[in-house]
Amino acid sequence: MLAAVLHRPGALELREAPVPDPGPGELVVRVEAALTCGTDVKTFQRGHPKFPLPSPLGHEFSGVVAAVGAGVRAFREGDAVALVPTAPCGACRLCRRGRESLCPDAVGRMLLGAFAEYVRVPAHIVAVNVFPRPAGMAPEVAAALEPLACVVHGADRVALDRAETVVIVGDGAIALLMLQLAKLRGAGRVLVAGKHAGRLAVARALGADAVLAVTSTPLEEAVNEWTGGQGADVAIECVGRPETWEATASLAGTGGGGPVIRRVCGGHAREL
Repeated sequence: MLAAVLHRPGALELREAPVPDPGPGELVVRVEAALTCGTDVKTFQRGHPKFPLPSPLGHEFSGVVAAVGAGVRAFREGDAVALVPTAPCGACRLCRRGRESLCPDAVGRMLLGAFAEYVRVPAHIVAVNVFPRPAGMAPEVAAALEPLACVVHGADRVALDRAETVVIVGDGAIALLMLQLAKLRGAGRVLVAGKHAGRLAVARALGADAVLAVTSTPLEEAVNEWTGGQGADVAIECVGRPETWEATASLAGTGGGGPVIRRVCGGHAREL
């Protein structure tokens, strides 16, 4: 099969590799769609402390089960699946407290290598984070399960259905998913603030009541005007920079709040 391997920052090579065989409890999945995560881009550009080089890349994907390891009962060859590329250990202090998204073992045992024709899925992921793909769902849609899970996790921390005004800082994929979820959950007016005209146009098309180009207008001043001086009921940060976290907190009005959706590969969401 063909597989992409990053040898050093900026040097990604497509090479021949053997098709993997599944071990006990494992699956081999034929990749139908693999997305490019922001982590993939950053790793390509400058490396990643948790991904020693040379390293395979790609972790947001979906496909069809090509081989089943001994002991696997939930899946069989030919099943269409979606999955998350990590899984919590289930035994640490955070897992025992129901904070599986913060499990320290999750990223350390992350599945990489989806930029290939086939990928082996380890047993700890097969056990809890592989799911049947609904009939009719496109592979590229199913491949977005992991980033969508991060957004749903963050949205669960706030009462979007009672929010009259929501401000989302950021205009990337996570922010646009959060916009759609906020609307689905009954939020009133939603403003999306970002730096990219094309992405802000997409936000408008997806239902944003207002968009703000932060390159031209001071953010706090614009939000204050948009909310009639009250501040937002919910302010959500989807950029992932410390200075933006701090700035977003100032956008919430009295009694307001919101999560920081700082997506880390593997399904973590940092919450404030």
